[in-house]
Amino acid sequence: MATLPDDGDGEEAPLSRGLPGLDVRLTYQVAHDLLADDRTRRERIVVAVRDGVAILSGRTGAEVREVAGSIALRSHGVRDVCNRIDAPDTGVRVERQRFDAIVAGLVAESSRWDPPPPAASRTGVLLLVAVLAPAVFWSLLLVTVAEAGWWGVPAMLTAVALSAFAVVVLRHRSRRR
Repeated sequence: MATLPDDGDGEEAPLSRGLPGLDVRLTYQVAHDLLADDRTRRERIVVAVRDGVAILSGRTGAEVREVAGSIALRSHGVRDVCNRIDAPDTGVRVERQRFDAIVAGLVAESSRWDPPPPAASRTGVLLLVAVLAPAVFWSLLLVTVAEAGWWGVPAMLTAVALSAFAVVVLRHRSRRR
């Protein structure tokens, strides 16, 4: 999450783990859009963006609260807006602790749905084996025939079959653990 401007509470603004560059850019974009509007220019509104969601906080009047939310939503790249701006003249008051607890629960739940890191490509491994196995086999066959004559071929084939069988057994055992 990137925050702009500093709200003076002494806390550093954490950057998003997913796309920090995009969130920072969106934070500046929303802040720029709010500063460009005469109705929100003089208000103290804190802008934060996390994963494309603009989070607005501060204390203003009801009209400015609504205008700020609509400006943030129209900012290019913003997917949604969480308007935490207190508007005391209308009774709209954000309970910060309760809100933070809800957000923390949603963040914790969303982390369960993060995709797993990409595994090694099975296609690449299979392609490598498909290319190397015949090359190794024919090289061994050529060396065996050259060194031991045609009588060495059954011994070489037996050694290759036993090696393949050992690889399959070891792989099967490692999957069971």
